[in-house]
Amino acid sequence: MANDSGYKALVEKMGMVYAEMKKMCDDANDSGEGMSDALEAKYSALKMQYASLTAQRQRSDELMNVGASFKADAPEAPKQVRHLPGAENASSKFGRNTDTDEYRNAWGSYIRSGEYTNPLEIRAISEASGGTVLPPLEFHNAITNRLKTMTAIRQIAKVVTIGSYAREFAVDDTAGSATWAAEAASFTETGQTFKKVTLTPAKLSALLKVSNELVEDAPARGAGFSIESILTESFARMFAQAEESAFCATASVTSGPQNPLLSSGAGITTGATTATNSTMTAANVIDWVYSLPRQYRANASILVHDATLSKFRQLASISTGTVNYFWQNSGALGEPDRLMGIPVYASAAMPVMATTAKIGVIGDFGNYSVLAERGTYSMRVLKELYAASGQTGYIASTRCDFSVTLNEAFKVLACAT
Repeated sequence: MANDSGYKALVEKMGMVYAEMKKMCDDANDSGEGMSDALEAKYSALKMQYASLTAQRQRSDELMNVGASFKADAPEAPKQVRHLPGAENASSKFGRNTDTDEYRNAWGSYIRSGEYTNPLEIRAISEASGGTVLPPLEFHNAITNRLKTMTAIRQIAKVVTIGSYAREFAVDDTAGSATWAAEAASFTETGQTFKKVTLTPAKLSALLKVSNELVEDAPARGAGFSIESILTESFARMFAQAEESAFCATASVTSGPQNPLLSSGAGITTGATTATNSTMTAANVIDWVYSLPRQYRANASILVHDATLSKFRQLASISTGTVNYFWQNSGALGEPDRLMGIPVYASAAMPVMATTAKIGVIGDFGNYSVLAERGTYSMRVLKELYAASGQTGYIASTRCDFSVTLNEAFKVLACAT
């Protein structure tokens, strides 16, 4: 019944979670500074917890409706609660129920059957927006890990998860300085000024169509060849290409990031320019590296296209018949090679030399560039739409944005045009 103590406790818990979320939002709005990374993570956890409680309440309501249809003269059965595997962990300390055996089993059925999945299993899956669902935690982590190996930006930029539509960052605009003053005399004010950088995650979606035969036969081929692994690898590759192309663009991408790395909106100035659009000298590179202020060089990274990387590796000085290359092999697995002691990363999305004025960026990416993600990935399975061609469609979506938070921490290498 609706007045059952367990049901009442569930509703009260939902109210407490909602009240805590509302207070966090109100406090962030009143302060005008948004939420810190820790509060953003806590808010996301509370949101997941509230979704889990909502699903639990819905199941209880449905059960009560079934009970109400019994005949009045039927003997009352003793109350029993069936705990499905992993159900006790539905409201974990992370506030989400996607990391349970129950959820993984329901998800496995959904990606194979789509809209024909057993309704009881469908109800066990958390809904996202627009009819999509949230994948299990390990699916999200698998895509994220593959993305990091496929993209340069995710390896060197600061990656944060935000729990709101937009996130504002207060950053340095103009650096202040100290001045000398005579005794009992005023001094010149050169105070530091700040500006606001707002990241608004844009939606990025990808469609993958897989034959129904492959979906059915994949489990028989072993764990290394499952439909989950196919989806993980394919979506990671498509997201990686789209993200890197948008983040390293020379102009704002339609419906995407509005201040990509090489756009005028990023505000990064040129540190050095090559003599021609097809040649590069060691002097150009040395000028470029030292154009970056000293305070940003300690944690700096270099980002260029593979073609420009090839030019770097050919830079050398010849003395008494000995060729001394500027390039330094790291000698350690997983470590990037270096140029003048600075790690170098290559991206196919960076402009090619001789086709544009901006061919490389050096800067402190880890501290002064940020990639913001809005929650987890979501997916929708489409069986009926592609039934005529004997295929199953999978649509995966994510929301992210990228921006430089301090433009003086970066310098562009340009080529003559």
